[in-house]
Amino acid sequence: MGKNMGKEKTYLLLVLSVLAFTGSYFLSEVFPFPLWWYYPLDQHWEFGIVTSKGLRMGWYGKVLLSAFCSLAVALLGGLGLKWMPGEPPETLADFLTLAGMGMTLFLLYYIVRILSGGA
Repeated sequence: MGKNMGKEKTYLLLVLSVLAFTGSYFLSEVFPFPLWWYYPLDQHWEFGIVTSKGLRMGWYGKVLLSAFCSLAVALLGGLGLKWMPGEPPETLADFLTLAGMGMTLFLLYYIVRILSGGA
């Protein structure tokens, strides 16, 4: 196979990255994480769990945190899969695909519920 990963390993890595993104986004909603907060009225940024009072937006920080988590899982998973002998079992790829789809749908439902005021 050479230095390149096969299609199955690349797909598995993509699914793991999606799971890391959606999982870290949801966890940052439930548990306090230090994030970048944007204050649109004052036009400045602050980093932390507890920031100053005022109108603030945490979405940018959540997406940045989730992107970093997804990138870290992709890099570590890529190293692990590169030295994995053979191809991953098809059932593992199927399970992680369903888990990724389920987590994405759950996260979208959660965001819609929060935005609609149903929390």
